Amino acid sequence: MFIEDVDITQKSVEQFFDEVDVDALIDSIALSENETKKLMEEKVVEIKLESNGVCLSLSTLDKEKNIEFKTLVKAYEIVTGDELEITKNNTEKNSHSTVTNSFDDNQGDYDRMPEYHQPVKVDLMCPWCGNNEETTTLFGNHFMKCPKCGNKVFLAFAASRRGVPDHRGFYYKANEVWRDYEDRKVDDDLIDQMKSKVEEHNA
Repeated sequence: MFIEDVDITQKSVEQFFDEVDVDALIDSIALSENETKKLMEEKVVEIKLESNGVCLSLSTLDKEKNIEFKTLVKAYEIVTGDELEITKNNTEKNSHSTVTNSFDDNQGDYDRMPEYHQPVKVDLMCPWCGNNEETTTLFGNHFMKCPKCGNKVFLAFAASRRGVPDHRGFYYKANEVWRDYEDRKVDDDLIDQMKSKVEEHNA
């Protein structure tokens, strides 16, 4: 039976492969028996990660190798921009690896926190001029001025907790426009006006 004779829509995949004559299939696609067996035996791993318009594919070419979990974590971080740290959970109930935060709520972690006004590293990507550099600022600041254009840039924590550096040693990332109290108040007032207009329209 040739592959053209089988109606895949009416049969399950298992039935399809049970009924296909492998020798005829080999002849029909003009591959040697060794090449066909090799293709049938190879089971490559392929993973596709997609987030916010960014797509990354990982695959193995050797059936003996698997994609390591650490590689998957790094790929996730690249695609999503989120930082993860893998730790082992040693409880009997939950013996598998878990994705957790590296900052535990104990006094030792607070002792390692930088002192206020101590210089710390900042990963700067200025939203005003595009200046991309590693720089420093004082710990505890809420914004900094771009060394190139002088505009204010908001300082967000580089890790998920305050006072903890990320895996590259940065305490802050600066890539958003700083909005002071007046800017936020204007935005809030505008939102309130829009809500009242919508409520009037719906009433």
